Amino acid sequence: MRSAAALDGLGLDVLWERLRDRAEAGGSLDGSMQLTFIGEAESRALARLLGRRRSFSASSTLQLSELDAALMNSRLGVSLRQALEGRFGDLRDRPAERAAEAAALDAFWAGLTGHLALTLHPPLGDWLGGLRRVGWLRRHRGERPEQAIEAALGILAGLPSPGTLRTHLAASATGDAHALDPGQPLAELVVRALAHLEQVPAPESALARRRLWERWGVDSDSISSLVKVLNLPATGDGLVPQMLREFAAAGEPCVLTLSMLRRKQLRFEPAEVFACENPSVLESAARALGSSSQPLICFEGQNMATSLLGEALRASVCRIRYHGDFDWGGVRLGNIACARLGAIPWRFGADDYRAALAAGTRLGPLEGRPVTPSWDAHLRAAMQEAGAALQEEEQTSLLLKDLAQPPASR
Repeated sequence: MRSAAALDGLGLDVLWERLRDRAEAGGSLDGSMQLTFIGEAESRALARLLGRRRSFSASSTLQLSELDAALMNSRLGVSLRQALEGRFGDLRDRPAERAAEAAALDAFWAGLTGHLALTLHPPLGDWLGGLRRVGWLRRHRGERPEQAIEAALGILAGLPSPGTLRTHLAASATGDAHALDPGQPLAELVVRALAHLEQVPAPESALARRRLWERWGVDSDSISSLVKVLNLPATGDGLVPQMLREFAAAGEPCVLTLSMLRRKQLRFEPAEVFACENPSVLESAARALGSSSQPLICFEGQNMATSLLGEALRASVCRIRYHGDFDWGGVRLGNIACARLGAIPWRFGADDYRAALAAGTRLGPLEGRPVTPSWDAHLRAAMQEAGAALQEEEQTSLLLKDLAQPPASR
């Protein structure tokens, strides 16, 4: 516009910008303005426009009605507002924009309250509240943060999901197989949400993040997803069954990767198979009992390798007996083992917990969010009453007694 070019030639660029900022901030173009920002050249230019002999100083006050009249009476023949719009385009109403943005954010957060993920995992409400309090959406403006939160909730609604590869989970949720790779915004959101559900600090190392994913049934790849076993009675031909039989004959622990378990459907002699949570228990059984130990597998989380092995054991009419840590993480794993693999508890009830307390077994603080055991309604109450966690390793000697006995004598 002609007024825009004319304003450019007046030498009052800083003044026009300050007036635009004032108008867009909701301020009036009436009243006065302190000229604390004005320089010598701009001061002389303003004096010429207003027809004054003396220039302005930083302590001067400009009456905006005088500036408006000078512009109307000049060759431009426009008001102050018209001049600014000619130079900058339509002036924004920033207060109205902020109000509209706040209303949109309120509507977005309110719309999440009925999400399935919050129904399945109610503590996620507190997690979302924390994101809102720190202004997470505004911090990530330009990165489509609303879509990231909705995608994260969609993923969380499907967890735990034993036997899921992280790349498959990412692809099904977002169309991008790498959306849950370490360092990706969506991955960080989901990891922090899972840590919140477990009431543990957000993991910092790659190993800790992988373990957290595995506790919720999600594996990184087919090599790092593995299960440790001892003396499994495998039948049939092939590399893996032969390897299992040779390791069992030597009484040595064996590690099965997801890749190995996918080679061929394993079959086993019908048997009672014990399952523990911690690898130190399996190691102790191998060292103390060797090939005479009852079959034992180590869950060490719920990953795809564990799920495939558990399915093969069930298909072979093997009964799985599970023991884990008497803490909320151990109870969570126990629930998954019972639901997914048909496991039954192995010295993992309220009476066993109370017996350990009475025996003076070393205990730790019971931390995290309480979880109700599906197999024993009284165990949660007993743990909460004592407020103590009992790690599985502290009961190793007791567990070895069961593993040392033949099935008929138990």
